[in-house]
Amino acid sequence: MQPAILHIDNDPFFLQIYARSFQRENFRSKSARSAEEAWRSVEDEMPDVIVLDVITPDRTGSSDGFEMLEALKTKAQTKHIPVVMMSDLSSKEDVDQCLRLGAEAYLLKAHHDTQDLVACIKRCLK
Repeated sequence: MQPAILHIDNDPFFLQIYARSFQRENFRSKSARSAEEAWRSVEDEMPDVIVLDVITPDRTGSSDGFEMLEALKTKAQTKHIPVVMMSDLSSKEDVDQCLRLGAEAYLLKAHHDTQDLVACIKRCLK
C-alpha cells in the first residue's frame, strides 16, 4: 500500500509543489492549510508521516505549529506518527524546540528542496 503523507502548510504554493513530488514517489498525500483541517484529515485517515510547517494557523488566526506538534506527540493515537518540520523559521531555538517536542527532523524551506523532503520521509518510513 502507498504511504500516506499529510502535509500541513499555510502556503498553497508549497502544498502544490510538494503534492506533485509526493505523487511522483507514489505517496498518497493530503494537504491541510490550518490546524483544524489537519486534525480532520488525521481523523479521516491516519497518515504514515506528517510534514508540518511551524506557521500553521488555527481558527483564532494564531500560527503555532509548535502546539500542534506537541499535541500530535502527546495523543495516544498520533504519537507514533513521524513528524517532519519544514519551515522558514531558522533560529536555533525554533529547531531545538521542535526536536525536543518529538519532530524527526527540521528542514528549512530555503535550504532544502523537494528531493530532500522526500528522502527525509523515506527515512521516516523505514
